[in-house]
Amino acid sequence: LQLSYPEALLRVDSIDVGSSVITLWTEEPHTKDGVIYLRGGTFRKGFIGEHAVARIKVVAIESGEARVLVKNTQLVAGD
Repeated sequence: LQLSYPEALLRVDSIDVGSSVITLWTEEPHTKDGVIYLRGGTFRKGFIGEHAVARIKVVAIESGEARVLVKNTQLVAGD
């Protein structure tokens, strides 16, 4: 999962994965060049209902319209 954001308008303060449905991270969640990277999976056979992948704390550093876009997303069934 990749989320792009305008670095001129937003600053990512933290990425909390403490209550994430993801149990195995292939790399630590991080930001680089205006993109938040969340890559991982789970050993669970499945899940039903709502689950969080991450809680991301973002702070506005300038006024304006800041669009956060989901891009390059791939969800694969663990069956």
